[in-house]
Amino acid sequence: MQRTDRTLLTLLLSISFIGQASISMLNLALVFFVRYTLQASPSLVGIFASTASVTYCISLLGLKRFRSQIKPLHAVIGSTTVLAVIPVIIVLTRQLPLAFMLYGLYGVGMSVFWPPVMGWLSRGREQHDLGRRMGQFNVSWSIGMILGPYAAGLLSELAPRFALLSAAGLALVITLLTAYSALVLPDIRKVPSRSTLNAQGPQTDESTPLRYLCWIGLFTGYFIFGITMNIFPMFAQERLGFPEGTIGFMLLIRGSATTASFFLLGRSAWWHHRSSAMIGVQTAALLVCLFGSLLQGRLDTVLFMVLFGICFAHIYSFAIFHGVSGSIDREHRMALHEAVLTAGVFGGSSLGGMLFDLLAFRYTMLLAAAVAAVGLLGQLVVRRAVSR
Repeated sequence: MQRTDRTLLTLLLSISFIGQASISMLNLALVFFVRYTLQASPSLVGIFASTASVTYCISLLGLKRFRSQIKPLHAVIGSTTVLAVIPVIIVLTRQLPLAFMLYGLYGVGMSVFWPPVMGWLSRGREQHDLGRRMGQFNVSWSIGMILGPYAAGLLSELAPRFALLSAAGLALVITLLTAYSALVLPDIRKVPSRSTLNAQGPQTDESTPLRYLCWIGLFTGYFIFGITMNIFPMFAQERLGFPEGTIGFMLLIRGSATTASFFLLGRSAWWHHRSSAMIGVQTAALLVCLFGSLLQGRLDTVLFMVLFGICFAHIYSFAIFHGVSGSIDREHRMALHEAVLTAGVFGGSSLGGMLFDLLAFRYTMLLAAAVAAVGLLGQLVVRRAVSR
Protein backbone atom coordinates (compact mmCIF):
# COMPACT_ATOMS: atom_id res chain seq x y z
CA MET A 1 0.00 0.00 0.00
CA GLN A 2 2.84 2.40 0.88
CA ARG A 3 4.57 1.61 -2.41
CA THR A 4 1.40 2.39 -4.36
CA ASP A 5 0.96 5.64 -2.43
CA ARG A 6 4.55 6.69 -3.19
CA THR A 7 4.10 5.84 -6.86
CA LEU A 8 0.86 7.81 -7.02
CA LEU A 9 2.51 10.75 -5.26
CA THR A 10 5.38 10.69 -7.76
CA LEU A 11 2.91 10.59 -10.66
CA LEU A 12 0.82 13.50 -9.33
CA LEU A 13 3.86 15.64 -8.55
CA SER A 14 5.24 14.94 -12.05
CA ILE A 15 1.90 15.87 -13.58
CA SER A 16 1.85 19.10 -11.55
CA PHE A 17 5.38 20.02 -12.61
CA ILE A 18 4.93 19.30 -16.32
CA GLY A 19 1.44 20.79 -16.39
CA GLN A 20 2.48 24.10 -14.85
CA ALA A 21 5.56 24.27 -17.08
CA SER A 22 3.35 23.80 -20.14
CA ILE A 23 0.73 26.35 -19.02
CA SER A 24 3.20 29.05 -17.93
CA MET A 25 5.23 28.56 -21.11
CA LEU A 26 2.10 28.99 -23.21
CA ASN A 27 0.93 32.06 -21.28
CA LEU A 28 4.16 34.00 -21.76
CA ALA A 29 4.63 32.84 -25.35
CA LEU A 30 1.11 34.01 -26.22
CA VAL A 31 1.94 37.51 -24.92
CA PHE A 32 4.77 37.73 -27.45
CA PHE A 33 2.84 35.88 -30.18
CA VAL A 34 -0.27 38.07 -29.95
CA ARG A 35 1.70 41.31 -29.51
CA TYR A 36 4.31 40.91 -32.24
CA THR A 37 3.05 38.19 -34.60
CA LEU A 38 -0.64 39.12 -34.59
CA GLN A 39 0.11 42.86 -33.99
CA ALA A 40 -2.31 43.43 -31.10
CA SER A 41 -2.13 46.59 -28.91
CA PRO A 42 -0.89 46.36 -25.29
CA SER A 43 -4.40 46.80 -23.88
CA LEU A 44 -5.73 44.10 -26.22
CA VAL A 45 -2.87 41.82 -25.17
CA GLY A 46 -3.89 42.33 -21.55
CA ILE A 47 -7.49 41.44 -22.35
CA PHE A 48 -6.38 38.44 -24.40
CA ALA A 49 -4.13 37.21 -21.58
CA SER A 50 -7.15 37.18 -19.26
CA THR A 51 -9.40 35.26 -21.69
CA ALA A 52 -8.44 31.82 -20.41
CA SER A 53 -8.74 33.11 -16.86
CA VAL A 54 -12.36 34.14 -17.44
CA THR A 55 -13.40 30.84 -18.99
CA TYR A 56 -11.39 28.97 -16.37
CA CYS A 57 -13.20 30.76 -13.55
CA ILE A 58 -16.64 30.22 -15.11
CA SER A 59 -15.91 26.56 -15.78
CA LEU A 60 -14.59 25.98 -12.26
CA LEU A 61 -17.97 26.96 -10.87
CA GLY A 62 -20.16 25.69 -13.69
CA LEU A 63 -18.64 22.23 -14.14
CA LYS A 64 -18.80 21.15 -10.49
CA ARG A 65 -21.30 18.36 -11.21
CA PHE A 66 -19.29 17.09 -14.17
CA ARG A 67 -16.02 17.00 -12.19
CA SER A 68 -17.66 15.20 -9.26
CA GLN A 69 -18.85 12.39 -11.54
CA ILE A 70 -15.64 11.81 -13.48
CA LYS A 71 -12.65 9.86 -12.17
CA PRO A 72 -9.48 11.95 -11.64
CA LEU A 73 -7.66 9.69 -14.09
CA HIS A 74 -10.11 10.39 -16.91
CA ALA A 75 -10.14 14.11 -16.08
CA VAL A 76 -6.35 14.35 -16.41
CA ILE A 77 -6.15 12.41 -19.69
CA GLY A 78 -9.05 14.25 -21.32
CA SER A 79 -8.04 17.75 -20.26
CA THR A 80 -4.36 17.44 -21.22
CA THR A 81 -5.34 16.18 -24.65
CA VAL A 82 -7.26 19.43 -25.14
CA LEU A 83 -4.33 21.47 -23.79
CA ALA A 84 -2.01 19.79 -26.31
CA VAL A 85 -4.18 20.40 -29.37
CA ILE A 86 -5.13 24.06 -28.86
CA PRO A 87 -1.63 25.68 -29.14
CA VAL A 88 -1.01 23.82 -32.40
CA ILE A 89 -4.22 25.20 -33.92
CA ILE A 90 -3.36 28.75 -32.79
CA VAL A 91 0.04 28.54 -34.50
CA LEU A 92 -1.40 27.08 -37.71
CA THR A 93 -4.30 29.53 -38.09
CA ARG A 94 -2.70 32.83 -36.89
CA GLN A 95 -6.09 34.53 -36.64
CA LEU A 96 -6.62 36.79 -33.62
CA PRO A 97 -10.41 36.19 -33.23
CA LEU A 98 -9.89 32.42 -33.46
CA ALA A 99 -6.97 32.67 -31.01
CA PHE A 100 -9.30 34.40 -28.54
CA MET A 101 -11.84 31.58 -28.85
CA LEU A 102 -9.25 28.81 -28.59
CA TYR A 103 -7.55 30.40 -25.60
CA GLY A 104 -10.94 30.56 -23.93
CA LEU A 105 -11.38 26.84 -24.58
CA TYR A 106 -7.91 26.34 -23.09
CA GLY A 107 -9.26 27.77 -19.83
CA VAL A 108 -12.08 25.22 -19.86
CA GLY A 109 -9.51 22.46 -20.25
CA MET A 110 -7.53 23.74 -17.26
CA SER A 111 -10.69 23.71 -15.11
CA VAL A 112 -10.96 19.95 -15.63
CA PHE A 113 -7.25 19.45 -14.93
CA TRP A 114 -6.22 21.28 -11.74
CA PRO A 115 -9.08 20.63 -9.24
CA PRO A 116 -9.05 16.82 -9.72
CA VAL A 117 -5.24 16.73 -9.44
CA MET A 118 -5.21 18.88 -6.30
CA GLY A 119 -8.12 17.05 -4.69
CA TRP A 120 -6.61 13.66 -5.59
CA LEU A 121 -3.32 14.67 -4.03
CA SER A 122 -4.83 15.82 -0.72
CA ARG A 123 -7.35 13.02 -0.14
CA GLY A 124 -7.13 11.60 3.38
CA ARG A 125 -4.55 14.15 4.58
CA GLU A 126 -4.91 16.56 7.51
CA GLN A 127 -2.85 18.96 9.65
CA HIS A 128 0.94 18.42 9.40
CA ASP A 129 0.55 15.62 6.85
CA LEU A 130 -1.68 17.86 4.73
CA GLY A 131 0.78 20.75 5.05
CA ARG A 132 3.67 18.55 3.96
CA ARG A 133 1.75 17.10 1.02
CA MET A 134 0.61 20.55 -0.14
CA GLY A 135 4.18 21.80 0.27
CA GLN A 136 5.39 19.05 -2.05
CA PHE A 137 2.68 19.97 -4.55
CA ASN A 138 3.60 23.66 -4.37
CA VAL A 139 7.28 22.94 -4.97
CA SER A 140 6.51 20.72 -7.97
CA TRP A 141 4.27 23.18 -9.83
CA SER A 142 6.41 26.18 -8.89
CA ILE A 143 9.49 24.54 -10.43
CA GLY A 144 7.42 24.19 -13.58
CA MET A 145 6.54 27.86 -13.33
CA ILE A 146 10.24 28.69 -13.01
CA LEU A 147 11.30 26.76 -16.09
CA GLY A 148 8.24 27.45 -18.24
CA PRO A 149 8.56 31.25 -18.65
CA TYR A 150 12.35 31.03 -18.89
CA ALA A 151 12.13 28.47 -21.71
CA ALA A 152 9.35 30.51 -23.34
CA GLY A 153 11.56 33.61 -23.30
CA LEU A 154 14.49 31.80 -24.89
CA LEU A 155 12.37 30.09 -27.53
CA SER A 156 10.47 33.30 -28.29
CA GLU A 157 13.73 35.02 -29.22
CA LEU A 158 13.81 32.56 -32.12
CA ALA A 159 10.05 32.65 -32.75
CA PRO A 160 7.06 32.62 -30.35
CA ARG A 161 5.53 29.70 -32.21
CA PHE A 162 8.37 27.43 -31.05
CA ALA A 163 7.39 28.10 -27.43
CA LEU A 164 3.71 27.44 -28.18
CA LEU A 165 4.48 24.11 -29.84
CA SER A 166 6.76 23.13 -26.95
CA ALA A 167 3.93 23.83 -24.51
CA ALA A 168 1.69 21.56 -26.57
CA GLY A 169 4.34 18.83 -26.47
CA LEU A 170 4.55 18.97 -22.66
CA ALA A 171 0.78 18.60 -22.34
CA LEU A 172 0.94 15.56 -24.58
CA VAL A 173 3.65 14.09 -22.34
CA ILE A 174 1.22 14.26 -19.39
CA THR A 175 -1.46 12.46 -21.40
CA LEU A 176 0.88 9.63 -22.35
CA LEU A 177 2.48 9.40 -18.88
CA THR A 178 -0.89 9.18 -17.14
CA ALA A 179 -2.27 6.63 -19.58
CA TYR A 180 0.84 4.47 -19.21
CA SER A 181 0.70 4.66 -15.40
CA ALA A 182 -2.93 3.56 -15.45
CA LEU A 183 -2.03 0.56 -17.60
CA VAL A 184 0.77 -0.70 -15.35
CA LEU A 185 -0.81 0.26 -11.99
CA PRO A 186 -4.38 -1.05 -11.61
CA ASP A 187 -4.86 0.86 -8.32
CA ILE A 188 -4.70 4.16 -10.22
CA ARG A 189 -7.61 3.05 -12.39
CA LYS A 190 -9.62 2.22 -9.26
CA VAL A 191 -9.47 5.73 -7.76
CA PRO A 192 -13.16 6.72 -7.54
CA SER A 193 -14.87 9.97 -8.42
CA ARG A 194 -15.98 12.42 -5.74
CA SER A 195 -19.65 11.48 -6.16
CA THR A 196 -18.77 7.82 -5.54
CA LEU A 197 -16.91 8.74 -2.34
CA ASN A 198 -19.85 10.82 -1.11
CA ALA A 199 -22.23 7.91 -1.70
CA GLN A 200 -20.17 5.65 0.58
CA GLY A 201 -21.41 7.38 3.73
CA PRO A 202 -21.87 10.71 5.56
CA GLN A 203 -18.83 12.71 6.69
CA THR A 204 -18.37 15.69 8.99
CA ASP A 205 -17.01 18.95 7.57
CA GLU A 206 -14.53 20.67 9.90
CA SER A 207 -13.38 23.54 7.66
CA THR A 208 -11.74 26.57 9.24
CA PRO A 209 -13.27 30.05 8.74
CA LEU A 210 -9.72 31.42 8.34
CA ARG A 211 -9.99 30.33 4.70
CA TYR A 212 -11.89 33.56 4.02
CA LEU A 213 -8.90 35.67 5.07
CA CYS A 214 -6.70 33.50 2.88
CA TRP A 215 -8.97 33.85 -0.15
CA ILE A 216 -8.87 37.64 0.17
CA GLY A 217 -5.08 37.46 0.19
CA LEU A 218 -5.13 34.98 -2.69
CA PHE A 219 -7.13 37.36 -4.87
CA THR A 220 -4.78 40.29 -4.24
CA GLY A 221 -1.68 38.11 -4.62
CA TYR A 222 -2.82 36.89 -8.01
CA PHE A 223 -3.85 40.40 -9.04
CA ILE A 224 -0.19 41.33 -8.63
CA PHE A 225 0.84 38.06 -10.26
CA GLY A 226 -1.28 38.82 -13.34
CA ILE A 227 0.54 42.11 -13.76
CA THR A 228 3.92 40.48 -13.23
CA MET A 229 3.37 37.69 -15.77
CA ASN A 230 1.36 39.48 -18.46
CA ILE A 231 2.09 43.21 -18.27
CA PHE A 232 5.62 43.34 -16.92
CA PRO A 233 7.09 41.55 -20.02
CA MET A 234 5.82 44.36 -22.28
CA PHE A 235 7.07 47.05 -19.87
CA ALA A 236 10.46 45.36 -19.56
CA GLN A 237 10.89 45.02 -23.32
CA GLU A 238 9.43 48.33 -24.51
CA ARG A 239 10.46 50.70 -21.68
CA LEU A 240 13.48 49.06 -20.02
CA GLY A 241 14.92 47.52 -23.19
CA PHE A 242 15.21 43.96 -21.82
CA PRO A 243 15.40 41.16 -24.46
CA GLU A 244 13.02 38.20 -24.20
CA GLY A 245 15.67 35.99 -22.59
CA THR A 246 16.33 38.53 -19.84
CA ILE A 247 12.61 38.87 -19.18
CA GLY A 248 12.34 35.11 -18.84
CA PHE A 249 15.30 35.17 -16.45
CA MET A 250 13.62 37.81 -14.29
CA LEU A 251 10.52 35.65 -14.04
CA LEU A 252 12.77 32.69 -13.27
CA ILE A 253 14.16 34.61 -10.29
CA ARG A 254 10.65 35.23 -8.99
CA GLY A 255 9.80 31.59 -9.42
CA SER A 256 12.99 30.49 -7.66
CA ALA A 257 12.20 32.68 -4.64
CA THR A 258 8.68 31.25 -4.58
CA THR A 259 9.88 27.65 -4.82
CA ALA A 260 12.42 28.06 -2.02
CA SER A 261 9.71 29.57 0.18
CA PHE A 262 7.30 26.76 -0.69
CA PHE A 263 9.90 24.22 0.41
CA LEU A 264 10.43 25.91 3.77
CA LEU A 265 6.72 26.43 4.39
CA GLY A 266 5.99 22.79 3.63
CA ARG A 267 8.42 21.73 6.35
CA SER A 268 7.04 24.06 9.02
CA ALA A 269 3.76 24.54 10.85
CA TRP A 270 4.16 27.90 12.61
CA TRP A 271 1.68 29.52 10.21
CA HIS A 272 -1.10 26.91 10.50
CA HIS A 273 -4.35 28.52 11.71
CA ARG A 274 -2.67 31.86 12.56
CA SER A 275 -4.50 34.93 11.27
CA SER A 276 -1.60 37.20 12.28
CA ALA A 277 0.60 35.50 9.68
CA MET A 278 -1.97 36.24 6.96
CA ILE A 279 -2.23 39.90 7.97
CA GLY A 280 1.55 40.28 8.06
CA VAL A 281 2.09 38.83 4.59
CA GLN A 282 -0.68 40.99 3.14
CA THR A 283 1.04 44.08 4.57
CA ALA A 284 4.34 42.97 3.05
CA ALA A 285 2.67 42.51 -0.36
CA LEU A 286 1.35 46.09 -0.18
CA LEU A 287 4.86 47.44 0.46
CA VAL A 288 6.34 45.33 -2.35
CA CYS A 289 3.81 46.82 -4.80
CA LEU A 290 4.83 50.34 -3.81
CA PHE A 291 8.45 49.39 -4.44
CA GLY A 292 7.46 47.89 -7.81
CA SER A 293 6.10 51.26 -8.94
CA LEU A 294 9.70 52.61 -8.87
CA LEU A 295 11.42 50.05 -11.12
CA GLN A 296 14.06 51.55 -13.42
CA GLY A 297 16.70 48.89 -14.12
CA ARG A 298 17.87 45.33 -13.63
CA LEU A 299 19.00 45.38 -10.00
CA ASP A 300 15.81 46.85 -8.58
CA THR A 301 13.77 44.54 -10.82
CA VAL A 302 15.62 41.51 -9.44
CA LEU A 303 14.95 42.67 -5.88
CA PHE A 304 11.27 43.21 -6.66
CA MET A 305 10.99 39.71 -8.12
CA VAL A 306 12.62 38.13 -5.08
CA LEU A 307 10.42 40.00 -2.59
CA PHE A 308 7.22 39.35 -4.49
CA GLY A 309 8.17 35.70 -4.97
CA ILE A 310 8.47 35.25 -1.19
CA CYS A 311 5.17 37.02 -0.49
CA PHE A 312 3.42 35.07 -3.23
CA ALA A 313 4.55 31.72 -1.79
CA HIS A 314 3.18 32.58 1.65
CA ILE A 315 -0.13 33.86 0.26
CA TYR A 316 -0.64 30.76 -1.87
CA SER A 317 0.43 28.29 0.83
CA PHE A 318 -1.90 29.88 3.39
CA ALA A 319 -4.83 29.69 0.98
CA ILE A 320 -4.38 26.13 -0.27
CA PHE A 321 -3.82 24.71 3.24
CA HIS A 322 -6.64 26.50 5.03
CA GLY A 323 -8.93 26.04 2.03
CA VAL A 324 -8.88 22.23 2.15
CA SER A 325 -8.19 21.67 5.86
CA GLY A 326 -11.18 19.83 7.33
CA SER A 327 -13.13 19.86 4.05
CA ILE A 328 -14.93 16.73 2.82
CA ASP A 329 -15.30 17.93 -0.81
CA ARG A 330 -11.76 18.93 -1.65
CA GLU A 331 -12.16 18.90 -5.41
CA HIS A 332 -14.84 21.58 -5.14
CA ARG A 333 -12.87 23.50 -2.50
CA MET A 334 -9.88 23.48 -4.86
CA ALA A 335 -12.16 24.71 -7.62
CA LEU A 336 -13.15 27.66 -5.41
CA HIS A 337 -9.47 28.24 -4.64
CA GLU A 338 -8.68 28.32 -8.36
CA ALA A 339 -11.68 30.54 -9.11
CA VAL A 340 -10.52 33.16 -6.61
CA LEU A 341 -6.97 33.25 -7.92
CA THR A 342 -8.22 33.31 -11.50
CA ALA A 343 -10.38 36.34 -10.76
CA GLY A 344 -7.23 38.00 -9.42
CA VAL A 345 -5.25 37.18 -12.56
CA PHE A 346 -8.06 38.52 -14.73
CA GLY A 347 -8.21 41.79 -12.80
CA GLY A 348 -4.46 42.28 -12.82
CA SER A 349 -4.06 41.39 -16.49
CA SER A 350 -6.98 43.37 -17.91
CA LEU A 351 -6.92 46.48 -15.70
CA GLY A 352 -3.13 46.47 -15.60
CA GLY A 353 -2.94 46.31 -19.38
CA MET A 354 -5.32 49.25 -19.76
CA LEU A 355 -3.37 51.41 -17.30
CA PHE A 356 -0.06 50.51 -18.93
CA ASP A 357 -1.47 51.39 -22.34
CA LEU A 358 -2.98 54.71 -21.19
CA LEU A 359 -0.47 55.88 -18.58
CA ALA A 360 2.58 53.90 -17.44
CA PHE A 361 3.64 50.76 -15.59
CA ARG A 362 4.14 52.83 -12.45
CA TYR A 363 0.40 53.46 -12.22
CA THR A 364 -0.27 49.79 -12.84
CA MET A 365 1.75 48.90 -9.74
CA LEU A 366 0.08 51.68 -7.73
CA LEU A 367 -3.25 50.09 -8.66
CA ALA A 368 -1.91 46.76 -7.36
CA ALA A 369 -0.89 48.49 -4.12
CA ALA A 370 -4.40 49.93 -3.77
CA VAL A 371 -5.94 46.48 -4.28
CA ALA A 372 -3.57 45.04 -1.66
CA ALA A 373 -4.57 47.80 0.78
CA VAL A 374 -8.28 47.10 0.28
CA GLY A 375 -7.54 43.40 0.77
CA LEU A 376 -5.72 44.14 4.02
CA LEU A 377 -8.69 46.11 5.28
CA GLY A 378 -11.01 43.28 4.30
CA GLN A 379 -8.87 40.75 6.16
CA LEU A 380 -8.98 42.85 9.32
CA VAL A 381 -12.77 43.06 9.11
CA VAL A 382 -13.14 39.32 8.51
CA ARG A 383 -10.71 38.46 11.32
CA ARG A 384 -12.74 40.55 13.73
CA ALA A 385 -15.94 38.77 12.64
CA VAL A 386 -14.29 35.35 12.97
CA SER A 387 -12.93 36.11 16.44
CA ARG A 388 -16.44 37.02 17.55
